[in-house]
Amino acid sequence: MSVTLADVAAKAGVSTMTVSNVLTGKSGKVSEKTAQRVLDAVAETGYVVNASARALSAKNSHIVAIVVAGNGPILRGAHDSRMVGHITAELQKHGYNAMLIAASDISKTISSLRSWRVDGGIVLNTLAHELEALHEREDIPLLFVDSYIERPGLLSVRTDDYGGGRLAAEHLIANGHRDHVCFLGPIRGHTGVVDERFRGFTDAYLDHDLPKPVVPFSISDTTARTGIELAPKFAALDPRPSAVFCSADDLAVGLMSSLAREGVVVPRDLSVVGFDGFDISLTATPALTTIGQNVENKARLAVSRLLAAIGGSGTLEDSCHDAPLEVSLLERETVASVTT
Repeated sequence: MSVTLADVAAKAGVSTMTVSNVLTGKSGKVSEKTAQRVLDAVAETGYVVNASARALSAKNSHIVAIVVAGNGPILRGAHDSRMVGHITAELQKHGYNAMLIAASDISKTISSLRSWRVDGGIVLNTLAHELEALHEREDIPLLFVDSYIERPGLLSVRTDDYGGGRLAAEHLIANGHRDHVCFLGPIRGHTGVVDERFRGFTDAYLDHDLPKPVVPFSISDTTARTGIELAPKFAALDPRPSAVFCSADDLAVGLMSSLAREGVVVPRDLSVVGFDGFDISLTATPALTTIGQNVENKARLAVSRLLAAIGGSGTLEDSCHDAPLEVSLLERETVASVTT
C-alpha cells in the first residue's frame, strides 16, 4: 500500500496542509524545526511526491516541451540529438523537466500544447512559411531554433548558416577551387538552414565573379547513409567537381568513406568541407575540414530566452540576444590546394 500525504502528516504530528506547504516550497509558512520534522517523516515513510498532481494544483508545471518537427523517426541527425540533449540538461539546471514531442503536423501539435500543461515550448526544424501559419495559435511562450521568419516578438536562436556557407566558399576559393565546385544538401526552396548555407556559399562565388556552384543531386536528408549511397553517382560525374561543400558533417563523412571504395581519394581527387564541427569530423579519415557551430551555447541561449519569457521578464542571461550565433572554420585535412 502506497504512503499518503496523511501518513506523512501523522508521522510528523502536523496537518496535511503543513506537509503540502513544505513539499511545494512554501516552507516559509512554517518554522524551520517543523519543516525539518516533515522532511524527516517523508524520508522515514518513503513518501513519493506525485509530480502530476503537484503540476495540476500549481500555477506552473515546470515542464517545457521540446517539439521536433518532421516526418518519420526523429533525432536521426547529429544536430537534433545533441540539441535535445543540451536543452534537457540546461532546463534541469533551472528546475525544469523536458517533454519530447515528435510533430508530423506542426500546426496541430502547437495548438495542443496547452492541453499538456507545459509552461512553454522549444521548437526545432520548422521552416519560415510554416511559422507564418502559427501566428495566431501561440498561447504559451514558444521559442524556435534556427528559424528564419521575420516577426516582431518571435523568440528564436539560430546559427549563422549564411555566414558559414560563405566561410566554406572563401576557404575553397583561397585553395584554388574556383570552378567545378558543388553543394550537397536537402535544399527545399524555402528560407531555412540548408538553403541559407547554400545561399551563402553561392553568393561568395558570385561575388568573386566565379561560376555558381552546382547542385548535382536532390536529396532529402543529411545522414551518413545518404552520403554513402550517393558516392557511386558522385564518382561517375563527368566532369567530376574538384570540391564539394556538404551541409552536414554526417553527410560529408558518409560520402568520403564510400568514395574511397570507388577509387576517389580525399583530398587528392576531391576536396570536402562539412558543416557542424561534431566529433565525427575528427574521427573521419582524413579529418574533415568543416564549419563549426556551438550547439551547447545555442541550447543555453534557447533555454535562457524561453524561461525569461515564461517568467515575464528579460532577466535571464542573453534573453535579448538577437544576432545569429557565430561559426568558425575548422581547417583540417580534406581540402587540397590546387593550381589553375
